[in-house]
Amino acid sequence: NSDAFPEDASEWMDTDGDGVGDNSDLFPDDPDDWADTDGDGVGDNSDAFPEDPDETLDSDGDGVGDNSDAFPEDGSEWMDTDGDGVGDNSDAFPEDASEWMDTDGDETGDNTDAFPQNPERTERQSPIPALALLAAFGILLGYKAGSRSRIG
Repeated sequence: NSDAFPEDASEWMDTDGDGVGDNSDLFPDDPDDWADTDGDGVGDNSDAFPEDPDETLDSDGDGVGDNSDAFPEDGSEWMDTDGDGVGDNSDAFPEDASEWMDTDGDETGDNTDAFPQNPERTERQSPIPALALLAAFGILLGYKAGSRSRIG
């Protein structure tokens, strides 16, 4: 058996051939890894966050680790502040769980906007004023009609 590290008395074997002696290699059977800076059990070369022991993967490549990412498969989203299932980047109302869209841009969410396609209107007009006006008009007509019949 030959010494793989003749100049280093503390090393003599490199099982995985990565250039790091087995005595110093935390992963002696893995040629891709030899160190684990954050101590999470995942080698630095395989760890997307080698200095964060709480994160190892970033499946969607958004820079936020899967453990902290509310949407680990969606690279455009990572947080859902109001917990409505719509990511903050797509949510027109990220702090209101009952709203997430504003189709007409009037700052009233579609769920409460009676006219979500019309930015000029947000709520239905009450029929009460119109009915009151019709009733008043009807009373006046009835009074005039009644007074004419008494005269003539």
